Amino acid sequence: MSQRRASVILCLSLLLLASACGSESSAPGAGSDSSLTATLADSGETYLLRDNLKPLGNITSAISVEGNRLVVADDQPLVVLFEDHVMTRTFGRAGNGPCEYGGNSGLLGVTALDTSGDSLFVLINSQQKIITFSLRSGECLGETSHHGLLARQYLERVAGGFLTGRSHYSSNTPDTTRILSYLSDDETMVPVDLVLESIDAAPTTIPIVIPGINFARHNNQIYAAFPFSQVLAEVEVPSFKVHTHALHIEINREAFEEAESNPGQDFAYIGQADIAGRIHATNRWIAVSTRRPRNGKEPLSKIYFQSPAGDPMGQQTLDDTPFALQGNRLMFIEPVRDPESDYTYRVTYREVTLQ
Repeated sequence: MSQRRASVILCLSLLLLASACGSESSAPGAGSDSSLTATLADSGETYLLRDNLKPLGNITSAISVEGNRLVVADDQPLVVLFEDHVMTRTFGRAGNGPCEYGGNSGLLGVTALDTSGDSLFVLINSQQKIITFSLRSGECLGETSHHGLLARQYLERVAGGFLTGRSHYSSNTPDTTRILSYLSDDETMVPVDLVLESIDAAPTTIPIVIPGINFARHNNQIYAAFPFSQVLAEVEVPSFKVHTHALHIEINREAFEEAESNPGQDFAYIGQADIAGRIHATNRWIAVSTRRPRNGKEPLSKIYFQSPAGDPMGQQTLDDTPFALQGNRLMFIEPVRDPESDYTYRVTYREVTLQ
């Protein structure tokens, strides 16, 4: 098995919030932005998420929808719609039946969300299915099932079906494993030619939670940034042609190499490495957030900007990592720590500017 690849093992007991093998890219946007610097505002507009229908648990997924709407999934499990930051609708319920998710215990929750038009798509990889709901009415419109959805962390609606992706892998995962697959509406799955070996990740055997979804779409491009890797993959839609670019983040490969040769010191070395997490894309910049565990200390978060063509555009240290993208603003969701508050979360939108 290739020693260039990260061995990442999903570990539910932790929550830690990826050189280049480049080819010519057809990424959106002009290359003229390569000399610019992207900067995330220190502050922004903040709103309470008014969960009037049911209190939220730990938020696992969130996506922004046109019309100042936000769809959120938590670990209860619960999928809800916020309109102007007020909870107005829930979708489905816990269970093992049609249009239900999470199992009877509710422990196997929602993995990923996507929307298209009036439709909301909910991936539950443990139940190997995608449920479609109407955003307008909350009605369940049907399910798409396939055994290949197991272990999938990413969902994107495309013409005639879905793109699904995996964002974790282990030492037993072959280098030839396809990271993305296309699942048609008639429940036929076809792999996309993006293999694990092409990500060129640093070697490690340390158990790590995957920190969020490592894919983002803008127009007809889907970008993938994996933990422990300095390669940004780009997939064209609908041709599914793959390109790779340099990913300008600091992962400290030396720390991983030390961990390989000193297995008893694994966690001491992992605290020196940044782990790529959520990725966000526009036509002018791509943002990848990272988190460094720091051996039990407060995690260190950063955000790295670069052009779609792979040119670095700056980095910043953050107190937290962004959850989603709304236009040209990154969305941060954090708990409300005021015991007198009737609500559990607030959302802040911070603008990204180019200079």
